[in-house]
Amino acid sequence: MTGILDYSKVKKMLITEKAVNGNAISKYTFEVNNSCSKGEISSLVSKMFDVNVLKVNIIKSKPKTRRFRGVLGNTKASKKAIVTIAKDQAINL
Repeated sequence: MTGILDYSKVKKMLITEKAVNGNAISKYTFEVNNSCSKGEISSLVSKMFDVNVLKVNIIKSKPKTRRFRGVLGNTKASKKAIVTIAKDQAINL
């Protein structure tokens, strides 16, 4: 990875019931670009929010075939990152 960080690779922080429950145990969920690696996500989150990242877990969802008005199409593929940070730190929502 080069010295230039592309902050647009972290699209948004996910605010769902399951994700918010993980915040209590220092786990935060982000939607990220499909081309991101665990190392990139770790360095981006640590620079963006000034926290120490301990672990990054990845969830990739495949596109699903859907029918709309008789035409077959696909939903988007997505990638989520569950980032664990140090217990004494927090990310403000």
